[in-house]
Parts: sequence; C-alpha cells; structure tokens
Amino acid sequence: MTPEQYWLLRHLEEAGPTSIGELAAQLGITPSSATIACKRLERGGFVLRERQASDERVVKVQLTPRGMAQLQAWRDRLFDALALLLEPLDAGEQDELAALLERVLAQAEAPERAEPAGSAGGGERKGGAGV
Repeated sequence: MTPEQYWLLRHLEEAGPTSIGELAAQLGITPSSATIACKRLERGGFVLRERQASDERVVKVQLTPRGMAQLQAWRDRLFDALALLLEPLDAGEQDELAALLERVLAQAEAPERAEPAGSAGGGERKGGAGV
C-alpha cells in the first residue's frame, strides 16, 4: 500500500463516506486519480464504492472494517517504532521533547506564520549556521 493510499484511508476515516469528487478536491488530486486509487483499495477490501441511486454519476466511498483494521495496524507499528526511538530518553526528557514538538506543530499550523527572525536581515539562527 502506498503513502497516498494511506492518506486516502485516513481521510475517509475522519470524513466518513465521501464522493470521489469531494475526495479528490480534499486530497488535492484529480478525480481520475482518486477513482483509480479507490478501485485498487476496493479490490483489496479496504473501501467500498457505491454508485448513488439518486444520481448515478456520483460514487461514494467508505472504509470497510478491513480498512479500519489496516489503519489501526499502521498506528500500532508507528507507536512501536516511536517507542524504540524514545527508549534512550528518560520520562522527563520525553515530556520535554513532547512539549517542544507541540510548540513546533502549533507554529506550523498557525494561519499566518511570522517570518523567522533574521531571515530578512541576513542574521544567523540560534546555534550558528542555518539549515
């Protein structure tokens, strides 16, 4: 399964049954790409595609129990991998890392991010050379 298919399943998990057109728009892909991906996922038993009786041009896609189980299996593997990465840190260090990551993610999600200090004036970033 590709990363794109994973994100498609994740989107369906959050949004619920969605038309191919809506799915394509929300994922930033073409409707034909969404159709191809959904057909492949349907063959694997991860989604169900249903043509709407009220308008046969509209096809709704929804997760199947197998699709939900696949997402949970991925989450479990991710959790296990993260636990291994964090193993060298004690509880206090893990809490500190979590707080720092929350700050970084909050900044990344901010609607209007301020320009980083020094970017207009050519200053250096904290800690020396820029990234």
